[in-house]
Amino acid sequence: MMARSDVINGGYIGKILRVDLTKGKLQDEILDPDVLRKYVGGLGVAAKIMYDEVSPNIMPYDAENLVVFMTGPLTGTVAPGSSRYVVYTLNSFNPKVCSPGFGGGYWAFELKRSGYDGIIIQGKSSKPVFLWIHNGTAEIRDASALWGKDTHETEDQVQELLGGKVRVATIGPAGENLVRGSIISNDKRHVAAKAGDVLGSKRLKAIAVGGGKGKRIPVAHKEQAKQIAKLWRGNGFSKRRYNAGNLLNWGKPEYFGKVSPWLFWVKNLSDPEFGYEYGKAIWGIEENSKITPLPCYNCDIGCCYDCEIGTGPYKGKTVDLTGGAENYEGFAGNIGVTEPGTILYLTDFIDRIGLDARMGQAVAFVYEGYERGLLTREHTDGLELKWGNENAAIEIVKKIVKRRELVLSLKGVPKRQQKFLVREQEKT
Repeated sequence: MMARSDVINGGYIGKILRVDLTKGKLQDEILDPDVLRKYVGGLGVAAKIMYDEVSPNIMPYDAENLVVFMTGPLTGTVAPGSSRYVVYTLNSFNPKVCSPGFGGGYWAFELKRSGYDGIIIQGKSSKPVFLWIHNGTAEIRDASALWGKDTHETEDQVQELLGGKVRVATIGPAGENLVRGSIISNDKRHVAAKAGDVLGSKRLKAIAVGGGKGKRIPVAHKEQAKQIAKLWRGNGFSKRRYNAGNLLNWGKPEYFGKVSPWLFWVKNLSDPEFGYEYGKAIWGIEENSKITPLPCYNCDIGCCYDCEIGTGPYKGKTVDLTGGAENYEGFAGNIGVTEPGTILYLTDFIDRIGLDARMGQAVAFVYEGYERGLLTREHTDGLELKWGNENAAIEIVKKIVKRRELVLSLKGVPKRQQKFLVREQEKT
């Protein structure tokens, strides 16, 4: 892909892995330092690769489309909060543009320690597979037994299979079935909110990295980097240590009360006053549930966390989450749910099935239509879409993930349009 012209002393391993799933071929390629300087960071390099190699007539699910995973020059260094990667590909909502998704945790750090700055995925496999990268080598393995598993189940089974401290990025059933808005999950608690469906079209279930002797990330000026990192950490992180997606810091009435400056996205923005009831639920989570912050590599903020739910119908269940109020709004407050434990459970459910929390906006749109009498049970396959009915929302998402079943259940849709939708499904 690129020819080395000179050397960069720090920040990059200097090598990228190209994976051709059609041919089952793996190839190491050297990154050109001139490109790394001109297109700074993971997103810049990924965009350069897509621009050079994907022609304008290619569609997201075509074998010729690429999915590029790329890290940046700070990934794996002493820079705080720098264990990040970008996944870059054609946007299945708007096929003529590319969109980035970003993930945290440990996966990016371990990819780089395994000897690669990034990965280029091309082609399509004839069967489900996963990629295993370790000690500067890579191999394609069968993933038939993993197909259909949720993101957390997949991660557990891959780690059990490979052993050691293996980090896994994976898609869920939504990505497998090419549902637009599907995500890539890594380290259970992190999400790159793009490209899950594109990986599903290539039948690539997961990418496992690590598990061996790690490669040291080069740093050109080590002592200077340490000093800058120390200042960075002290100025920007000291007041936000281990906040567990803001639950331990922001879950208070001054942030979510009646005098709060925040506007909550609840009930599809049809009932602003309801936001106060939702806010009370959020600040009650800390009191009733056991929250364990789990920081990313070399980061003290601790956005991700495990939580043993202490209230409601899911009491006693442990969920693995990250992020702040926008996730809880997306598939909880937005459909009228205020019970604290249920809010956490719904967020975990969406992560496991492999969908972005913004799926809640689509579901809330349907809920509002039902509340206003524009939809009936005939349209919803018998589901009662009343605000706060989380069980109906879960069933809707399950139908969406199955896709074909949802189309056939929309009895109010004209037959001609049903045939068109089924035909489009069969194409993908």
